[in-house]
Amino acid sequence: MMRPREKQHNFPKRPLSERETAAFCLQLSALSASGLPEALLFAAESAKGRVRAAALAMREDVLAGMLLSEAFEKEKFSSAVLPFLRLAERSGSYERGLALAAETSGKRVRLKEATRGTLGYPLLLLVLLFAVFLVFAALILPVFEETFAELGLALPALTMAVLAAGKSLLAALPYIAGGAVLLVLLVLLLRKFPAAREKLDVLRLCSRAEKSKTAAQFCLALSMLLRGGATLAEALGMAPSLLSNARAKEGVRRAREAVFAGCPLFEALKEERIFPPFLLSLLAAGEKSGSVGELLEGALPTLEAEYAAAIKVRANVLRALLFALLAAMLVLLFAALYEPILLLLTAGT
Repeated sequence: MMRPREKQHNFPKRPLSERETAAFCLQLSALSASGLPEALLFAAESAKGRVRAAALAMREDVLAGMLLSEAFEKEKFSSAVLPFLRLAERSGSYERGLALAAETSGKRVRLKEATRGTLGYPLLLLVLLFAVFLVFAALILPVFEETFAELGLALPALTMAVLAAGKSLLAALPYIAGGAVLLVLLVLLLRKFPAAREKLDVLRLCSRAEKSKTAAQFCLALSMLLRGGATLAEALGMAPSLLSNARAKEGVRRAREAVFAGCPLFEALKEERIFPPFLLSLLAAGEKSGSVGELLEGALPTLEAEYAAAIKVRANVLRALLFALLAAMLVLLFAALYEPILLLLTAGT
């Protein structure tokens, strides 16, 4: 017997994160044996907020004849799961397709979190350094300036220089904040234009971390799509949508065209210069043995470890620079405070 339709709440249709998408796909995969409409209703019962509203809306759309992939896209779930849903619709195996979508999204989330975890601390330290300097400039050093003015003494040159620098920073703080916001908005705006985004991503691919991350994303996408039942040509057509780097997306599309023209995949990708030699060697071996998917899936932990190591090196370099800056700032502030204190003690005696 069909359950009564539950009341839908009018939550804003914000895009759902990849973490939310992965969790929902995993849950829906476990429930899909009962049929999609019932599975969506059961999933909605244990969900909250935006995810619950999306599940109920998708149930109505599926009952009206809409494909599950179209319903996911309409409700603004992560686009990374759409290729797997389309493969599931073709094969009729929603349980397998949803499970692969959840696994892929979960691994993509872990790749993103590797960046946040290693770079978050150095960035926080940089903000704290700036805040400490401003506190000294705004609250502590002006006290010495007033005291020395009352006594008719001149502040030491170093203290005056630090105080002047602090006052200049405080006066320019709104402009600095505004400039930072404008810079972020400019970068985001440029990334809206395909040509500009590709040029920015070409520069990003010069770094070991970005190249390793892109290789891991490609390895994950191709291996999972092949496991989901796609042919190599189909997987190459779907894989660009799972890459975050615009230059890599275009390179894979061109490589696919070269493969259709009879060029081996590893040679086509070698010409694009977007992936490390390790991945190209795997593709060459996989094409010879006919086991591209298995080799890539087995190599994925290595590529993820390479990306984590590259991020760690970057974070360590940044951390070392920041600690050096911290030490220099502490010495500077100590000297700027010690000189006027010593001068006051000398004047008092």
